[in-house]
Amino acid sequence: MGQRHQVYIIARVVPHGNPDKPNYRCIGALHHQWCYGSLPLKAATRFLTLMKQKDNAEIIREEVRALNGLYGSTMREVPVIPNTPCPFTSFLLSSAWTTDLSEPDNMYGSNTMRLPAKVGTLEGDNNDGITVIDVTDPETPSYCFVFLDERKPISATQYIRTYYPETEDMEEVVDLKAIEASGTELNEAQRNWLHEQTVVSTFRGFDSIPLVSIHKLAEAWPREYKAPRDSAPGETVVEAADELPSLADLTLGPALELALRNDDNAGTEQLERLLFLPDKARKIMDTLRNQSPMPDAGVSLLAKLLNAEVKDNKVINLSGFHLTGAQIIAVLPQDGDVEVLELSHNDQVKVDTVEKVITMYPSLRRLVLLKTGVTDDDVVALLQNKPELFRHIEAFIHPVFMKEPAESKIPSAFTHVFFHRSMSVGGPTSVSLPYFTSGQVAQALIDYLSPLASEYPYQFLESLSLGFPQGPLMAAYASQIRREGQPWGERVVSIVPNLTFPVKALQDSQAWNFVFAEKSKFLYAFVRYNSEANGQYTKECKEVKSRMKDEENPLTKEEVKAKLKIVAQAYASRIYQMYDVRDFFKQLELAGRAPPAPELLTPLFDLFSKLGSKEDYGAMQLMTSGELVKHLETESIHQCMYNSMKGSGQLPYM
Repeated sequence: MGQRHQVYIIARVVPHGNPDKPNYRCIGALHHQWCYGSLPLKAATRFLTLMKQKDNAEIIREEVRALNGLYGSTMREVPVIPNTPCPFTSFLLSSAWTTDLSEPDNMYGSNTMRLPAKVGTLEGDNNDGITVIDVTDPETPSYCFVFLDERKPISATQYIRTYYPETEDMEEVVDLKAIEASGTELNEAQRNWLHEQTVVSTFRGFDSIPLVSIHKLAEAWPREYKAPRDSAPGETVVEAADELPSLADLTLGPALELALRNDDNAGTEQLERLLFLPDKARKIMDTLRNQSPMPDAGVSLLAKLLNAEVKDNKVINLSGFHLTGAQIIAVLPQDGDVEVLELSHNDQVKVDTVEKVITMYPSLRRLVLLKTGVTDDDVVALLQNKPELFRHIEAFIHPVFMKEPAESKIPSAFTHVFFHRSMSVGGPTSVSLPYFTSGQVAQALIDYLSPLASEYPYQFLESLSLGFPQGPLMAAYASQIRREGQPWGERVVSIVPNLTFPVKALQDSQAWNFVFAEKSKFLYAFVRYNSEANGQYTKECKEVKSRMKDEENPLTKEEVKAKLKIVAQAYASRIYQMYDVRDFFKQLELAGRAPPAPELLTPLFDLFSKLGSKEDYGAMQLMTSGELVKHLETESIHQCMYNSMKGSGQLPYM
């Protein structure tokens, strides 16, 4: 049952044992049970928009580059490629195919199933074709759709016209609002015209995007696709030639190289007058990036360059510079509001340097550490031992935060816990962040809950009733704070959020939890777990149970049960400290976290007030600690069932 569609991402990578012959292969895939008509086009548009964002594209490129030389050229050729070799890219793909929160009145939430990268396009259960997207260069991608009975690439227009042919009998609707105000119904020709405008708007954005050729498909899946022998091999990327350098530019590089080679401070000082000429400063930076090791004269020159740069854009890019930890600290401006720092592609960057730069810059929002000497264990230890360092960081770009949720071992700092109206076995229902800012949480809650407060909350409610809370939740919490006017679809994704069980999340005294439960009314609370109170509760429960063996005055089972209930009621509010939305942000501020900007906090408070005053289905009120305990008792059964299915191999892939 369904209208099944699969999606594949391909890239041009160097296969194992054949460095001279890079070729296209599949690096990620997913299955969608209900995806046809305009839905694949809308989802592909969301994915293409996400991957074109500069910061997202940087991580995608790094994931693709990391595959070079490791795996077979296609499908199951050995060494066999892992199921999800590019977890960040695959997460963007899943987010695009499961979630659209750009319009609260028309949100989209669904579910997908991840497929292994080695899978063929003919191996899935398919009714409505496939989508293929080339992510080799994420800022200039290509795409195609394929109906598997024909096995040839087609455009977005060709795909959607299979479902919605152009109608000849159409009458343009000049003023829709006037027609609605008059109470007049649209005639069939007018309805056809409006539908046609919707169809056209869906495929219009694909006009400027190249089509994936049959040759790319044949490289990626040689057993399934054949390219005609007499056809061209597809588009060839031709890089535009750089402008001819001036005589001054031709002499600048060698002069600087000579001065650096001799560690000649006097020589480099003569070049400092060029630092304020943008084109010359860039050439000096390129020359410095090639120095390994970096001489002292280069450190001095680089420090002056960075001081000039940071005044303009608050961004420092040291990616690819061969600097020691001490040299990094030396070249960084000692004052200034640095918001973005890139230290990638330098194995001399260690965790102690990372700790120092985070401490140096309270204004730092984004720190990029791809291919450095900082290990996964280093980052986890830093999170566990010094979590306060991360309070102002929105994006800590390191491979440890890009793993599949099932593989992640990082601690949680904030968890959004969802309790469904009916208990069902389906795996984790909680999305966790290892670090967070107050602004990120405020933005995520606005994005996720605004559809519930909209005039038409039914899409949101339907996504919950069908058991699809995971995709929208993960998408909402995965991004940095957007700039004013930046659309939701153009967000910068900084992490693959983790998944855990509510019982586990709500027994972490170091973390905050937002509990959201679906009942006749929605219940919510921001929760802090008190492990000391829980210890006292456990001790008192043991004392009550021991009285069953009291020789002089033993209690019956019924009496023990009644006393335990009284003890539980007495301790519930001490073990689980419950806060409303305003008190939660006050608590964060008291703990030393900067408050969200007013343009986030005010709409969030207004949103919670609106949901609290609703009288129809979708209203939300504060949860009590006793209500939380009841949910946890049910969820404990859920977790036992989940663990049992996991152990027996019956668990569906999430």
